[in-house]
Amino acid sequence: MTDDLIRGILETGIVDAYKLGVQSAKKFPTVTILRWICPVCDGDGTWSDGRCMHCAGNGLTNDVAGWDESELKPAPRPPALMTRPCADCAYRPGSPEQESGSVKLPTDEPFYCHHAMPLIRGTYVPTATIGELPLGAMLCAGWWAQATGQPAPDKPYREPADRPETDRP
Repeated sequence: MTDDLIRGILETGIVDAYKLGVQSAKKFPTVTILRWICPVCDGDGTWSDGRCMHCAGNGLTNDVAGWDESELKPAPRPPALMTRPCADCAYRPGSPEQESGSVKLPTDEPFYCHHAMPLIRGTYVPTATIGELPLGAMLCAGWWAQATGQPAPDKPYREPADRPETDRP
């Protein structure tokens, strides 16, 4: 990012939405998470004479009514997802976001992990974006757990020992 672009972002307040986690200030398209491998075609998208009608041929579905949970296989996790919540994850109990109540963590749009982003003037700033999406940022594992009905992180929030600011204006 150029210095002018960073300055412009900081002046417009868009980066305020990135504090303590990364989220776009503008609305994302609706997020659809397909949680299960299709139990009809076992995830290959085909049926006896063509495309599986239960999953529309993509092998994943959320339509699992009538299936016993023991028969269901979870869909694979997306590759751009943190493997586990960070020690300072906003979704951990005791995090500043949880405690203050002033920050509403998203439920219907992606939330991105702040790790590997430069910290500039106390704000995490993505170094590249596609539209409003931070390019290369990983999805927050705490957000993913919430979005897919998995248990929230149980270990309490822990402040990182030291996270140096980036030497930028």
